[in-house]
Amino acid sequence: MRSTGKLAMALVAAVGVSVFLSGCFSFQSVTWSPAVVKAGKTTDAVIKFVPDIGPTKNKMIPFVLVGVPDVGVLSVTNTRTFDVKGKFGGPEHMISDANLRNVALEADECELAGQTLNQIDGVDWTAVRTEGVVNDRDKFKTPAVSKVRLKVLSSLDRTQAQVYVFGGNWSDQGNFPGVPEEPEVACSGGSISTITIGG
Repeated sequence: MRSTGKLAMALVAAVGVSVFLSGCFSFQSVTWSPAVVKAGKTTDAVIKFVPDIGPTKNKMIPFVLVGVPDVGVLSVTNTRTFDVKGKFGGPEHMISDANLRNVALEADECELAGQTLNQIDGVDWTAVRTEGVVNDRDKFKTPAVSKVRLKVLSSLDRTQAQVYVFGGNWSDQGNFPGVPEEPEVACSGGSISTITIGG
């Protein structure tokens, strides 16, 4: 699956600005609960995906790509769930996939301001995905609300942490089943947020 355009976003100081591209489940938005987090506490990235028009005909595996500062301030926990409200057969635990992460970071279809994501300095990336394909059940515009929990590892002073959240789809139909390949992986949108740590 290839999206129809390149991903371009600008840094914002709160929830983030989203860009929408084509895909089986397109990224719509992300909010944080809470947006101010103390050391040792957690915050949830509440992500909304929406199906494109028409029923699923391809085998798409939704994924979330999260980028946090690489200085050991935030980490992605094991609490990450696709479709928490059960609109598309969920809730479903999302597994970590290092191979998918590496492919997405190099994919032209996950560019940010003309750069592939692996060219952005100071960011530690994690990709989580559903274990199998998800049928959109022809529920156009019905959001698949999903959550990825982050934990604050340390905080000396009140500070701001920049976090990247991308949504995308993996169409596992290539020559190597179960192995992500660049033509199969595309981001459908994303957001750059600022989380306040401390307080």
